[in-house]
Amino acid sequence: MKRPDNAITLMGGVAALLFASSMPGHGNDSTAEMGAGGLTMVRNFDVRMEKEELYISPEKVTVDYVFRNTAKDAREFLVAFPMPDIEPDAYIESDIGIPNTNSDNLLGFSVTIDGAAVEPKIDMRALSYGVDVTETIRSAGLPLNPISEATRKAVQALDPERREALAAEGIVYDDGSGPIPSWTLKSTYYWMQSFPPDRPVRVSHKYTPGTGSGFYYPGALDEGGYRDRYCIDKGTANAIARKFKEVGDGLLVERRVDYILKTGANWATPIGDFRLVVDKLKPDSIVSFCMDGVTKISPTRFEVRKKDFVPSADLRILVLDPHPPQ
Repeated sequence: MKRPDNAITLMGGVAALLFASSMPGHGNDSTAEMGAGGLTMVRNFDVRMEKEELYISPEKVTVDYVFRNTAKDAREFLVAFPMPDIEPDAYIESDIGIPNTNSDNLLGFSVTIDGAAVEPKIDMRALSYGVDVTETIRSAGLPLNPISEATRKAVQALDPERREALAAEGIVYDDGSGPIPSWTLKSTYYWMQSFPPDRPVRVSHKYTPGTGSGFYYPGALDEGGYRDRYCIDKGTANAIARKFKEVGDGLLVERRVDYILKTGANWATPIGDFRLVVDKLKPDSIVSFCMDGVTKISPTRFEVRKKDFVPSADLRILVLDPHPPQ
């Protein structure tokens, strides 16, 4: 079936729709600089990304890069990998699957350079209504991870005066059962990376995405911008309707994965050889995302290949899984 440019819908699998904000996946590498407010992404004019192999499923994300320094001598840069924002309200209300809620390394992110493991550092910043409140939270003796059990206990143990002051800044609020964290956490992994002249440097990441999940119901496509966000066309909408008929009194369960792709444009040249594989994992699922040039390569996997690719938008993937009545 022919799809319009920048839109592709992958049939035969299931996607789940979240009704609160789901946690996005992860992001492309980018060189960075450490400023007073944390890491800032910067444009790199010496190192080019020759190749990127990106695999995304609701259960695993792997990224393999090949970089090359075009300068005549070695270069060393701070390399950063931005994490998705963590918003406690969205996490609590939408059943987002985060593998390590009590760890600062929430998604189990790991990195290797030319096959050798590297221990990245994490820059963590807390925001309330767009204002950086990192030091306020630290001075109150609270951990920065807003969804860990340790943080929730620390917030509940605050004295009333401190709790009231933090509530006034939107840092904590009382949900009826007691005070809970309400700040947004922005995290970025980073490490110093050496790029010798005219030699390939292979960088690999893997992690478990924070996949949103929830129940999809008839009519949901007309709410919340799902059609545009996931490029759901008429054919896909009809396939979803057919899937509802198949499950009868059953359900369609959504899973969503977001990936920060635009930072891949921060290198010296476009990505020379780009390959994306999206895996819906189950043959009877429906998957939809915005990208042109998609080819089905297995019952569950779909491939996109591009040369000299400059990403202009982030990637959002919707998977709908049928659940027959119990």
